[in-house]
Amino acid sequence: MSPPVQQPVQQPVQQPVRSSAVVTDRPAFVPGGPPPRGSVLAHGPLPRTIWLALLAVATGVLVLARLPLTLSTALAEHHLDQAASVVVTALFATALAYRLGGRPLVSLGLALLLGVAATATGRPEVTAGVAAAGAVVAGLLALAVTVPGRTPVAVARELATALVVSVVGALAVAGYGADVEPMRFRYLAVAVALVVALAAAGRLDAGLHHLSGRGTVVLALGVVLVVVAVAYGEALSRWGSTDLVDSLDRMRAALRDHLGAVPHPIQLFVGWPALTYGLWLRARRPHAWWVCVFGVAATVSTACALVDPTTTVARAVLGGGYSLVGGVALGALLVVVDRAVGRSQDRRTAAGLGGRVAPPEPARTRPLV
Repeated sequence: MSPPVQQPVQQPVQQPVRSSAVVTDRPAFVPGGPPPRGSVLAHGPLPRTIWLALLAVATGVLVLARLPLTLSTALAEHHLDQAASVVVTALFATALAYRLGGRPLVSLGLALLLGVAATATGRPEVTAGVAAAGAVVAGLLALAVTVPGRTPVAVARELATALVVSVVGALAVAGYGADVEPMRFRYLAVAVALVVALAAAGRLDAGLHHLSGRGTVVLALGVVLVVVAVAYGEALSRWGSTDLVDSLDRMRAALRDHLGAVPHPIQLFVGWPALTYGLWLRARRPHAWWVCVFGVAATVSTACALVDPTTTVARAVLGGGYSLVGGVALGALLVVVDRAVGRSQDRRTAAGLGGRVAPPEPARTRPLV
């Protein structure tokens, strides 16, 4: 009698565990990890203290230069307001390079070189170029220093942070005393900043191929709105008929008489809504930087608020305030609509059924990448 044949025992096959987190191409941020190697600004609090002290002194000089005092005249005669503008732009460029994982010392040297060239030569085109660069850098830094806002209070805090950086940038841009056409200067700075911000978002959010359908629609809509605003402003200044320009001027004058100032459309309808919605979105979903970058339409535009010498500080504050309040209200409306539309996705996220999880972001004083 032959022995029974033993059947081979099949080992259970383990199914791969599906993670609810989205895999991105950027390096994972480890909370509490060491600062990047070679970063001069990350070694202890002393460099940050020096940076803040220099910024406070330069900002104080710029504020004094705007006040109707005898000291203000002396500052202007000795070009100390321009020197303070150069310092602020250089400090902002250094912080922006550090935040985006670039080379802070190279940015510092380049900004100082361009600022000194503008001050020493006194050529209008050089001064205008450096002032535009200062507006772009200030607007980008105002966006880059924000962190995600999970609660309405946190979103309000980040909006205030971006506004403060933009206002300091506005003082610096005005300190250069550039002779420019204000509307063209503003829209040119916004366009340049948006291109740089989109490139940075591609690095932070691992490219366009990770965007969802809703994210692609939001990105396309934001680009169209900014392009239309810039193109319309340029076309109106170049080829607008006299009757059309006069009617728009009369409408702005009527608003100014009743409200004291006119809101800025690109801030009201694009910049502040995108920044408000984007800050909320960054705390909940991945790839939200593609929405948040359109906040430069508000921050850069604010940095250009005082470039027109005929605009008083009170009128600039009123116009910016109207734009801020209305834009934040529109952003809050976008949040409400998003929560209503994405409620089922939020349930899947809570249940761990393939919902998306926003990756953690570094602290405000650490590099984003």
